[in-house]
Amino acid sequence: MVSFKEILRSIAQVNSQVEGNNSSLRPKWHIHQERASKMLNIAETDDTSGAAVVWEFVNCLKNGGSGSRAAGSFIPNPSPYDTTKINILDSSPNTINFHATKHRGHQHSPCVDGTPSPGVVHQDAVYYCFGEKKTKVNLKRQLELIRYVTGTDGHLQRRYGPLAAERQKLWLLWATDDPAGAVFHNVEHHLPVIAVWFRDLWDINIDEHVDLKDITQTQLSSVKREIIDALIASFVLDPSAVGTCPPTRRSSRIRGDKEIVEVADDVEVSAIPDKQIKRKRHEANQSDPLAEAVSDSDDDGEHDSMFDIDVTMPRLRELPLDRVGVLELAYHCAHSGDDYTTVTRKLLDLHQNPIAEEEYKCITQIPKNKLSWPCTL
Repeated sequence: MVSFKEILRSIAQVNSQVEGNNSSLRPKWHIHQERASKMLNIAETDDTSGAAVVWEFVNCLKNGGSGSRAAGSFIPNPSPYDTTKINILDSSPNTINFHATKHRGHQHSPCVDGTPSPGVVHQDAVYYCFGEKKTKVNLKRQLELIRYVTGTDGHLQRRYGPLAAERQKLWLLWATDDPAGAVFHNVEHHLPVIAVWFRDLWDINIDEHVDLKDITQTQLSSVKREIIDALIASFVLDPSAVGTCPPTRRSSRIRGDKEIVEVADDVEVSAIPDKQIKRKRHEANQSDPLAEAVSDSDDDGEHDSMFDIDVTMPRLRELPLDRVGVLELAYHCAHSGDDYTTVTRKLLDLHQNPIAEEEYKCITQIPKNKLSWPCTL
């Protein structure tokens, strides 16, 4: 459990880091709910995510407490937050310098996985801002940048499918300084064009009409640092992958206006158990018939024989339809002659997460008519 006072203290500490211009906590980016809960040191429990606890704290601030007055279960916040109510979804300045924005994703599903991924920007989530609410980028513009960098933007995939597929393979290599990702940094149609297209987001000036060849390495390196910050803030990239884990400072007191920040008593902040987390944990403890049906790859790196058809098909038919939907779509695409780039575009157009290229190679090995579900794309 975490207390109201502990969350207030954590917010004050993060604000202090942000206002101190800590390079790994640029104040202009909106911070995804999962990343925010980690920054506030709110851990996930067996049935409640850290993000859910933060959101319950938000509701406590707005309502002056938790529970129901009508049912007699209302527990007021510690003074002065029982009467000084704060709606952090309101863009107006507030006394704790903490704001939030709700994002409605194309998938219309909440983010519950808890793992950094490009897919989180397509899901429903709350994004938080620490420090004084000034010079913040537009959230939609921030998420558009993430989609273009990772190659998951729908418009990019429809117009420039091969380019989007290449970025999906390169962005993480580039972000983690893998030599294999150098092409992302230097080839004009990747980072240079992103630097110009999103020039309104950077701390440096890049001319709208600059020749892509004339963008300097110093400018590109500066843009890369900002993109890395945005990827981390958006919960797409783990900071440990690039060695920029933000420091956590523990303090015995809360900095700021004592009349507002210090509280007399304390109460626990607990969220309603998350059914999706409980279900996910339950499923993780069960055997996965699809995973069991896939044999280990050969030592020589060949994957074409990964599916044992006679074993896989009966087990696939035992799975619920929602577990085989993406496989079914990919299977029919394979037997329609679609290449990997095309099937990725179709899945994203249908708001489905794309599959790995090696998985698609395996699916192409399933003989036609082995799957019985009807499907039309």
